[in-house]
Amino acid sequence: MRYYLVDYENVKEEGLEGMENLTSKDCLVIFYSKNANKITINQLQKIQKAKCKVEYIEIQKLSFFFLTYFTPFLCNFFINYPV
Repeated sequence: MRYYLVDYENVKEEGLEGMENLTSKDCLVIFYSKNANKITINQLQKIQKAKCKVEYIEIQKLSFFFLTYFTPFLCNFFINYPV
C-alpha cells in the first residue's frame, strides 16, 4: 500500500488535488486540526468518490511545524502498522 500524507492545515484543498488518480492500493491520510477542520462540499464529493482508502487524523497538540518534525515518525508508523 502507498500512503499519501496531507497536512490539511498547511495545504488546504490544494493538498487533495490529484486524489482522483489514486487507486485501491493507495491510502490518503488527512491530518487536520481545529484550525483547519472545514472542507467544501465539492471536495467532500471528490473524497467520497475516491478509489483509495481515506483516513482522517485529528492533531490536537499544535506547535510550530509539528507535522514537519513528526513526519519521519509517521512514515515509520504506517510502514509497520498499516491503517
